[in-house]
Amino acid sequence: MDHEFIVVDDLTKIYPDAEPEPRSSDALFGTTGSTVAFQVAFRSHRQPRTPSWKRLSLRVNSSGSSNVAVSHVALQPARCPSWRQDLDDYEVVAPTLIPDLLIPLASGTGSAQTLIFEKHTGWNAIWVEVTLPSVGVDVEIYDGETLLFHTHIDVDVLQADIPRAPVSHLRWFHHDCIADHYGVDMWSDDHWRAIATQMEASASLGATSVMMPLWTPPLDVQPGHYRRATQLLGISQTDEGYSFDFSLARKWVSLAQSHGLHQVELPPFFTQWGATSAAAFYVGYAPGIPEANTRDLPPTFGWDTDATQREFQQFLAALIPAVRRFIEPLYGADNVFWHMSDEPRPEHLRSYQVASGAVTDYLEDTHIIDALSDPQYLPYVQTPVVATSEIKQFRSAGVEPHWVYYCVSQSTGQANQFMAQSGVHHRIQGFQFYKMRVRGFLHWGLNFYYSQWSLRLIDPMADTDAGGSFPSGDPFIIYPGPDYSTYLSLRHRMIAGAWRDLALAHYAETLIGRERVLAIIDPDATIDYDTGFPSAAEYRARLRTLFDAVAQALTNDVHSPRQMQIHSI
Repeated sequence: MDHEFIVVDDLTKIYPDAEPEPRSSDALFGTTGSTVAFQVAFRSHRQPRTPSWKRLSLRVNSSGSSNVAVSHVALQPARCPSWRQDLDDYEVVAPTLIPDLLIPLASGTGSAQTLIFEKHTGWNAIWVEVTLPSVGVDVEIYDGETLLFHTHIDVDVLQADIPRAPVSHLRWFHHDCIADHYGVDMWSDDHWRAIATQMEASASLGATSVMMPLWTPPLDVQPGHYRRATQLLGISQTDEGYSFDFSLARKWVSLAQSHGLHQVELPPFFTQWGATSAAAFYVGYAPGIPEANTRDLPPTFGWDTDATQREFQQFLAALIPAVRRFIEPLYGADNVFWHMSDEPRPEHLRSYQVASGAVTDYLEDTHIIDALSDPQYLPYVQTPVVATSEIKQFRSAGVEPHWVYYCVSQSTGQANQFMAQSGVHHRIQGFQFYKMRVRGFLHWGLNFYYSQWSLRLIDPMADTDAGGSFPSGDPFIIYPGPDYSTYLSLRHRMIAGAWRDLALAHYAETLIGRERVLAIIDPDATIDYDTGFPSAAEYRARLRTLFDAVAQALTNDVHSPRQMQIHSI
């Protein structure tokens, strides 16, 4: 049985039927505390009548005490890789299998060892990730005691404290999807276990916040219907008015902050696409008793409650100050984000004006953000979060959006998290956001495991497109694993890299100035939300030039407390 092995970069998706291009012999590079990654592609020529693939031993050794993690890159079904037959944006357009799911195999300090074997015909892939500092990585593959393959990769490490980019990264976190996938009660111990692993995965993506369900988010649900109640907040009503119990919410905050999610996003007060009705609020809910009195009951306020109904407005007048007294001391007002509605349409302008206008007096000195595609809402939204496909509309209206989002509709010419896009279409976002001075990014599909409108649960291992409704990869970027664990995806790791690149660019600006940073990352001045996608090799070259410029600036600044060294072998 013959074997073939190729070391491949971390921007390539390795398909079974296409021989991948080997990565260059250049050193990997990164800053202390970050990660570097590469892949090992392999295939075997199996003899007829052989009952199984040969098991080989993979050994990855890293110098120093750095962590090494090894994962198998599993193929995932993509029934809807693209709505268009445009190979400039997508690597594949017909239904197929796409490398995406990362199944952990082994990890360890300084080394990791595991058995590998083909899971399908053609090229298979192993994802290797090393936490820095490390000055070199050795990969060995054995058949028994026989060495079949060995390679050494140098690593250049920038010993500098690179702060997080000054950009908010918000992800909608679907707690009901987790509970339904595992078949557990809302807020049960097992539910909290799964939430914790998915929060950890969110933070490692680069997220600064996930949506907190103080009340059930009125999102991605068919009008007139309700998603499973996820309300953290205890609400009771007496003759004196409303009172609120934040005990369960405090537990959520503690868990989120323990994973480094230092900002928080609250659900909209009003329904999606126009703010016509109230979000679902359950009065009489007892926090800490999983779904004690919400499982089969309609909410006190909901689709049947007009957004401007007097009783509901009185409720909000009590709710909002109470929430502010609870949440702002925990996060700081600057790190709390509020919503009125989501993507109001042109015909809903009046309802949005009236509904939001009735509560803004209670939200003085707060951050109110809403996703928008229509510039006519600009006078009524404090901070518009603009779809990347609609940026030019807003520029024509004299506004350069500094908060952006993409989702299902940004499927032509935009960077996104779709499975069928190239690695550069994921990774370029860091350079895009730097050039456009983005201050915040929002995405809806961190872990949405329902069909469109939240009508039924799907199996994310078999359905990556919400029942055929969205491009594959849009609804989620992490997978629910066994025993309440969370599996990452190739897209997750590539987009996490984009946020590290964004942080490096902002740090570089403090050393060499913005003009020079732009000259490095966008030398032909073509990067925009829908243009300027270089090849993987060119992207890597630009990133290395930026890395070297930072290293040189720190070396020259002999008086700087940020003095650095680059170690390599």
